[in-house]
Amino acid sequence: MSFMSNIIIVVLAYFIDKKFGEFSFIKNPMIMINDLVNFVEKKVYKDSVSAGVLFVVIVLGIMSFISLILALYLSYFNIYVYILLSSFIASIFLSQNMLDEFSCKQEDVNNFKNYTQTLQEHLIAPIFYLLLFGITGIILYKTILVIDTVLKNQNKSLKNFSQAIKKVEKAVNFLPKKITLYLVSSRCRKKLNVLN
Repeated sequence: MSFMSNIIIVVLAYFIDKKFGEFSFIKNPMIMINDLVNFVEKKVYKDSVSAGVLFVVIVLGIMSFISLILALYLSYFNIYVYILLSSFIASIFLSQNMLDEFSCKQEDVNNFKNYTQTLQEHLIAPIFYLLLFGITGIILYKTILVIDTVLKNQNKSLKNFSQAIKKVEKAVNFLPKKITLYLVSSRCRKKLNVLN
């Protein structure tokens, strides 16, 4: 669909997530992605860069296939139904409830890094990839986050195995990180100017 319809989907998804948050009657897709990541990791694990690359390719390949089938299925509906269903699905991948209030006061400087990372991963980057690539973009971005989180939380040494996902995660977060830092910095500058 068009970039204009993606803009409408972003706006609707944002407001659906803001108003309703998580839907209790739907299994969180992040849990399903997490299960897939764990399953594939057990099958291909060997602490080598090549095994890590294979792991990332398999998981992203499966999720690309699923998200493209979903996007194709949604495209058969008329534009209004397509936008409404896509907005609902996209809202499931947004997590505004993960964001704490950030006040920009001097004593909050230590929380700046945590706040910007949470804002970036749960709101800015998902919206960025939803805007650019539609449903497929937001699903693949969240899949990359799940892979990264699963590998960080493993007890075993995954230094070599996790190299591939670290590079992918760094690349996909490059622009969203810059956007997030700009938004938070400009917000804090405005607030501090008002206080002075």
